[in-house]
Amino acid sequence: SNGFLNIYTIKSNFGDYQVTGNLSLLILIRELYALNELQHLSKSKVFIEAAANSATGSIESMFHVATNPVQTVKGIPGGVSRLFSRTKDTAGAVYEGSKNVAGEAVDTVTGNEDDTGGDKDDKDLGEAAVETTGKAADWYFGVSAGQRKWAKKLGVDPYTKNELLQNALREVAKIDRAGSFAVRFAPIPRIPGSKYVNLANDAIWNLSYKELLEQNVEKLTELGISEKSIEKFLANQSFSPSMQTYLIEAVLQLENVKNRNILIDLASTKDTEDFARFYLETVVLMTWFDGQKEKLAEIKSFGETPYSIDSKNRLILLLPVDYLFWTEKLAGKASEMTSNVLKEETSERDALFLGDLSPLSESGLKNMGWVVEDELNERTKQFRDKYLGVVE
Repeated sequence: SNGFLNIYTIKSNFGDYQVTGNLSLLILIRELYALNELQHLSKSKVFIEAAANSATGSIESMFHVATNPVQTVKGIPGGVSRLFSRTKDTAGAVYEGSKNVAGEAVDTVTGNEDDTGGDKDDKDLGEAAVETTGKAADWYFGVSAGQRKWAKKLGVDPYTKNELLQNALREVAKIDRAGSFAVRFAPIPRIPGSKYVNLANDAIWNLSYKELLEQNVEKLTELGISEKSIEKFLANQSFSPSMQTYLIEAVLQLENVKNRNILIDLASTKDTEDFARFYLETVVLMTWFDGQKEKLAEIKSFGETPYSIDSKNRLILLLPVDYLFWTEKLAGKASEMTSNVLKEETSERDALFLGDLSPLSESGLKNMGWVVEDELNERTKQFRDKYLGVVE
């Protein structure tokens, strides 16, 4: 644990992985199931015959175990100290490293977007959008319609940084030109009552990266986000295009909430994929609270940590921790944040946690005047998981 998220090491037939957070673990498990399904498919007679007749040649490389899986991460720098820390602008620094790692996952491709190639021509057509939105990872343009189609079948992110899965999706898309191969894998279901979530998933799976980028730019502009902030947000490679799309849709749902746009600015400070996902979970919980518990009136922040004021004039802090340990560093950060928010003339200060707290964490926060709810209900977790494309 890093103090608030669990750290897992997973040994699988496809290599060893390390992930930070329960949600990241669920996503990885989904990806491993997808790899297993693709491996099973690759051994079928119809697939072997199709591969032999295709221009791709051997399919042995589809499941070559990566020596350094992209999913292996170092976790959130600073651990628990980042939970209540003041803003640190590090988004720009992560671009090159993320691009270099992710760039190994997809070959540069040419030609129009079809079932096998990427968006090379689309990239030229979308040059203005790229210039407007800052640096974009070149490999995103290499994710073909075929790869997105197979990602949809398997219920995985077409822009995953899991190198092995990207390679398998690319190869099966080249062989399955006709789209005739069936899978045993249950896809992620439509989410009743969550039209905007389904729209986000449809965009991620059905639009080319250039089209998704343009759609996201349009929605950010409609939100009133400045051009500079749009560039900074979309250049932050800690957020995949899919995560960016989910975040934008979540912010759009906070329709009548004052100052909701700061959630986009705060996203630009997240400097690892794990911390970006933790932040995305936080914003998704805000949409849950606003839609199902109590209307939110305003979004505010203490450094990198967003909080809200609800319609009953309560200060609401939502944190999707796995398990919160009470350390000297956390106590200091929590005390600093408490002192800062005391200026808010609210009726009470509520801290709601998706996971569990240690007894010392609960008593420590209560002694600082927080009303603590240490376990949001299972329906909340299901809302979070389905919104972010996870099925256990």
